[in-house]
Amino acid sequence: MRRRVVFFTLLAVLCWSLAGCLLARGQPKLEYRPDPTNLVIDVFMKSFWPPFKPEGSRCNYTPELRVWGDDWAMYSQSVSDDGKRVVKAGSLSAAQVQGLLQTIADSGFFRKHTFEGNAGGMYSSMRVNLKSGSYSSDWSGPPEIVKTLYKILNGMNLPLYTPEKGLLFASPCGNCSWQGAPPEWPAGFGFGLAQAEGGGWITGEALALVWQTTNTTYMPAFRDGNQDFLIDLEIPDRFWEDQPVDCWVGGSFTP
Repeated sequence: MRRRVVFFTLLAVLCWSLAGCLLARGQPKLEYRPDPTNLVIDVFMKSFWPPFKPEGSRCNYTPELRVWGDDWAMYSQSVSDDGKRVVKAGSLSAAQVQGLLQTIADSGFFRKHTFEGNAGGMYSSMRVNLKSGSYSSDWSGPPEIVKTLYKILNGMNLPLYTPEKGLLFASPCGNCSWQGAPPEWPAGFGFGLAQAEGGGWITGEALALVWQTTNTTYMPAFRDGNQDFLIDLEIPDRFWEDQPVDCWVGGSFTP
């Protein structure tokens, strides 16, 4: 009887040890390369506005949520159904990045890399790049872990992101007044929107106005004279695309 008790005790210890090994194997060490080119955390939408555009060619694109290896973070968060968003960016501490990674680990992300939900329509994805490898998952909508990351970042009070310059594309449209008449393009800027049809760099007050407008609606537009123009603003920052495009017409621009 005593031998049987000892046997089952040892068996239980062995099972618990084996389960612990499997669990540890499913969760890698939360170590990443401290390199500003290393994208440690990347949350992005696989399909957004305008529809059926490939990743990286969305109009007025800013990352949903990214953290780089030098602990610099940037995220944009929708605050209304009509396209208003808030874009924030700034440096985190190494401890804060570790906290984000631990939150991701605690959600079971590293033990389950699958698509969840309806495969049709819009879905979101998250990649995490560690020294041990790259991990990813897809969802048909914003998962709880992404909502949690947004909540944590909101609590860090990062400053609003303000670009220093931008590449403006203006695409003529027959009638951009489905949301009401577009605001007039200020003549005081010294150039018309027709001059930006092939892409043009802007700074200062022009950039501030366009940046504010792109953060208030999905389809920003201005009226210049008798012509309406849809606006696309490409920002030359860490999320700058290798080949910027006028997303409204699909044309490319070579700097």
